[in-house]
Amino acid sequence: MVVSASTTKITWELLPEDFVLDDEPVDNVNQASLAAALTESLELAGKLPETAIATTNYGICATVNGKFVIKAPDWAYVP
Repeated sequence: MVVSASTTKITWELLPEDFVLDDEPVDNVNQASLAAALTESLELAGKLPETAIATTNYGICATVNGKFVIKAPDWAYVP
């Protein structure tokens, strides 16, 4: 079996100032309520330490192999 590794070049970028990040959920109108409930559940269970963050409605920007990409996750947890 031959295994080859591909290299992916990723550079992190700032969200362009003129980019409008829509406040409305694209796929799920319940997203905001679910994200709030998940964050609150973690807080009440003592599973969200002071050093962690839980985020919603933001854009992650990167250039991947020369292509500019913007993604907006519904919810994220950073320990």
